[in-house]
Amino acid sequence: MSTNVVVVGGGIAGILSALMLKDKFPNVILIENSSELGGLLKSDNYGNEHWFDKGTHLPALTHHQEINKYLIPDEINDSNLWLKLTHLKPGNYFNKKLNSLGSAIDITSYDEEYYHKILIELLHSRLESRSQYENSYEQIRDLFGEALTNNFFEKISFKFFGTALKDLAPDVLKLIINPRIIAFDENKTKELKKSNFFDMRLSLSTPSINKDVEYFYPKKGGIHEWISLLENKMNNNGIRILKGAKISGIHVDKNEITKLTLEDCEEITGISHVVWTAPVSLLAGRYNLVENRSLKGVRRTTYLFHLLLDKPFLTDRHYITCYDFEMKTFRVTIYNNFQKNDKYKCTVEVLDDDNVVIDEKKIIQELVTMGIISENTKVVESYAYKLGSYFPVITPEMLEINGDIIDAITNEISNITLAQRDSNQFFMADVLANVFKYVGKIK
Repeated sequence: MSTNVVVVGGGIAGILSALMLKDKFPNVILIENSSELGGLLKSDNYGNEHWFDKGTHLPALTHHQEINKYLIPDEINDSNLWLKLTHLKPGNYFNKKLNSLGSAIDITSYDEEYYHKILIELLHSRLESRSQYENSYEQIRDLFGEALTNNFFEKISFKFFGTALKDLAPDVLKLIINPRIIAFDENKTKELKKSNFFDMRLSLSTPSINKDVEYFYPKKGGIHEWISLLENKMNNNGIRILKGAKISGIHVDKNEITKLTLEDCEEITGISHVVWTAPVSLLAGRYNLVENRSLKGVRRTTYLFHLLLDKPFLTDRHYITCYDFEMKTFRVTIYNNFQKNDKYKCTVEVLDDDNVVIDEKKIIQELVTMGIISENTKVVESYAYKLGSYFPVITPEMLEINGDIIDAITNEISNITLAQRDSNQFFMADVLANVFKYVGKIK
């Protein structure tokens, strides 16, 4: 008799899946390839004192109360241990200026002639978006015209993704940039945004606060504390967690997965259903559903610079994205601006090719140039390393291949749910909503 429900992947999608399934099934097993759960929700600890995050930093309570029920343990409501933030404070460095009001680029910082050129092209851009775009270049050009597309967005594409806009699938730029721009003063923008045409393109210089969203972070430690609470919750609920477990074999009989073999030779049998939250390409590779050459894809490598400094930061932003094409910095997270203490900590993320040497002194100088730290700030301690090649360069071809893989798997295997089947889901809230929809259908 098949009694085991197996979740593959121990990121936040896998954790949500396992907790949901435990409400319906007595035997739930979670398999995670690495030694820790959480995916990018992990932290580095140095000297049992200095905590820095590896990826996602400030998660939010979702609009979906059912999801919150699974993922927000009671401990997070303890104000002595956890911070609650009504909004994030993003900033950006654009056109040699630090914008400390929001995430959108401010084109009013350009000289008058170029600014007017952009406005003219924007006003003559496509009235309504097409129902479907081939690539990001077509999409951005229709929104803003050729000048801003070629002279800013194209260069940003090369900086962060290492390729041209035409090589990126639509909507991919949302991973790294607010897809609206600041072009007028606040009052004029509010008036213009009553029109859908301008609402799609313009951002307020000071974005409105969504009162329905609340962010959280531990007062001590890093975001891994959230994952630790969820791991405890799974253990208390009787979910079996296998960490550092690599699947070496998938046995399919009569269109059903009946056995999973792990590298340590353990066999998981009696499987009634599998929820796959890891990349579907891994499953296709194991099962030989498509040619291996088409599964590789392109990923940018993330390099982390965790810095402990001797002086306060010069901005109150929680994080700052750097849109200077000549700088290496992608994003700076400033912990002190939400986790108040006397340790001046930040993490600088860099996206680049694999195995490049990045000079830490250059990173420090970029922080000075951007106006994030003063010129006489000294580094007390630093921890720099290559995190890995995780940042996806999502191309139209990849989306097509992903769709083919999903079709092949769902046609071949009847007892599997691909919880992250939609490749255009880039943000945590979207991913969790997707997981909730598909896992909720399992009976």
